[in-house]
Amino acid sequence: MKRSQALKSCHFRRRDRRDVSCRCCWRTVSYCYDQLNRLSTASATNWGLSFSYDVYGNRTAQTVTAGAPPVFQAQFNNSNQMIVPVTVYDDNGNQLYTPDGAALEYDGDNRMSKWTRGAGTERYHYHPAGWRVLKEPAAGYGYSTLYLYGPGGQLLADDWDKEYVYFAGRLVYTMEPGWAWGCTMRTRLYSDRLGTVRASEPLQGKRDSLNCAIFLKARQTLSLYP
Repeated sequence: MKRSQALKSCHFRRRDRRDVSCRCCWRTVSYCYDQLNRLSTASATNWGLSFSYDVYGNRTAQTVTAGAPPVFQAQFNNSNQMIVPVTVYDDNGNQLYTPDGAALEYDGDNRMSKWTRGAGTERYHYHPAGWRVLKEPAAGYGYSTLYLYGPGGQLLADDWDKEYVYFAGRLVYTMEPGWAWGCTMRTRLYSDRLGTVRASEPLQGKRDSLNCAIFLKARQTLSLYP
């Protein structure tokens, strides 16, 4: 399957009903997918890439076919763990280091409890059900974040006024305070068939901008979502 667009803001719908958007800067970008709906090639006027996968669906290579775009290679072991770029795991299969050199630690339930790089350490705390409820940043790197959940375990909000919106059990939007008082920034999220978020699209169209301008002028509450 192949799709191509020649618009500044490209938007199309794939056969599996997932929307894909890109910023093309008035260039034509073409995408091809294999029979499993995995991206197989991407190309524009001055660059091209092809993508390879293993039997588990992990992307193992991003190969240049034209121009000089970035390349990528990865290898996975028989336990489906990435080993190239070099990654170390504990006996439970937990990743102990990140490619940028951060060290990761886990609690008895295999939940990440500490992230350390240099002198900075972040700590994470969990509800007995396994939900992360508190993140403590490294000293000098901001404030703690408290996470709030619904009865079913869905993340609903945090104490930075970021809210999460679901439809049919899937996360579809996030909302958080915008660039001006009283304005809301919305982000549309696109998930795969397993519910994992694969892409996001900021929604900052004329409607939001107009409402924000009116709000700033009138200083009164407006509904951005009728």
